[in-house]
Amino acid sequence: MHDLFSILNKKQIEYTVNPNKKNEILIKCVSGLHEDANPSMRFDLDKNVFHCFSCGFGGSYKKLLKAIHEDESIEIETKQTYKIKKLKDKLHNKYFKLDIEIPGDAINFNFDFKGVDSSTIKEFEAFTTSQHGLADYICFPVYQSGKIRFIEGRYKLLNVKTNSPRYMRKPVNAKVSDLLFPLDKIKNKSHLILVEGLFDMLNLWQHGYKNTVCIFGTNNFKQEKAKVIDDAGCKHAIIFMDNDVSGRKAAEAIQSLLEAKDIETEIIYPPEGRDPGDMTKEELMMLFGEEYDT
Repeated sequence: MHDLFSILNKKQIEYTVNPNKKNEILIKCVSGLHEDANPSMRFDLDKNVFHCFSCGFGGSYKKLLKAIHEDESIEIETKQTYKIKKLKDKLHNKYFKLDIEIPGDAINFNFDFKGVDSSTIKEFEAFTTSQHGLADYICFPVYQSGKIRFIEGRYKLLNVKTNSPRYMRKPVNAKVSDLLFPLDKIKNKSHLILVEGLFDMLNLWQHGYKNTVCIFGTNNFKQEKAKVIDDAGCKHAIIFMDNDVSGRKAAEAIQSLLEAKDIETEIIYPPEGRDPGDMTKEELMMLFGEEYDT
């Protein structure tokens, strides 16, 4: 028998325990069909089956093994190791506080990347490192309240087929339930633009919309994030998600949470076939008007 968690760790695939359902873990989707800022593929440890609620990719554990280029003929054991891991995680969270720092060998990365200009990349302190399994990634330190919360990595060899995951986060199970990045950089927080992903935010910032924050995925905007926005003094929020089913569903849910706190909201979608992360300044100005440089 092979241990599922050992396989996921070996392949550097992010996963976390689902706090709302017994014997289920959430795995970062490996379909390659979408960016999965937070693990959204559910693996049932009782039945050894999985399903991604964002793209529909799913099946038995053998299909998962095939998708991650692992021998699909092997048998895996999940339930006992899951119970052991859950107990260890519980003890670790109780007795230890995980801190993360910029690696000592970090080298500033000041070049254009994924359509984002070098000046914006530099502003967000991107770097490269050989540590933490991040040698093939452009890394961004993600801060809130003056403290680094995690390092977000993007695979740096664009348009190259690889078995390495396109996205890497260290630590893997970093808390994002109260995180809106880069809230610390915004002086006037009365008017915010909310986008889903890191590069959605970076694209808007480089075009002058420097009141934009990333929510790190459509599935984790709950009451805690709404409270952070309210406490920051936000009076008006533009919700700018992808123009698809999951994006529209998320936008409506976020709107309800914010309006419950008397925050005026407006939902705006990109044109059909466009993404917030690749829109030009001219396209953004047609949606938002003049840039909002704080």
